[in-house]
Amino acid sequence: EGVTPLELVMRMHSEGRGDEEWLRLCTEVLKKHNASLKSTKAEHEDRIASLRETFGLKMVGALLTLQSPMSLPTEILEVLHMLCKELPVKVVQDSLEPQAFRALASLLQHLV
Repeated sequence: EGVTPLELVMRMHSEGRGDEEWLRLCTEVLKKHNASLKSTKAEHEDRIASLRETFGLKMVGALLTLQSPMSLPTEILEVLHMLCKELPVKVVQDSLEPQAFRALASLLQHLV
């Protein structure tokens, strides 16, 4: 399970890491916004899924439109392969705005 922001700030404060006043203010703000000290497994899984979706939506399109599809470095192609394989299909579909979709279609034409 993950560490909540409130738990992290309180741990840093107890270990004497960081500016004490800043950590105290962070703790107050987090508590004011109903931050929880412990997260449940379900909350953690929901957060991971949300982060995966956000990351996928931003990265797939950005990598495809980085430069001309025929001149993408091998490393970028490997990352795109991994993202397309690991991300949910819906996230990949949503990330393909028209320009990224055209880039993917062009790339696939040259790979086949």
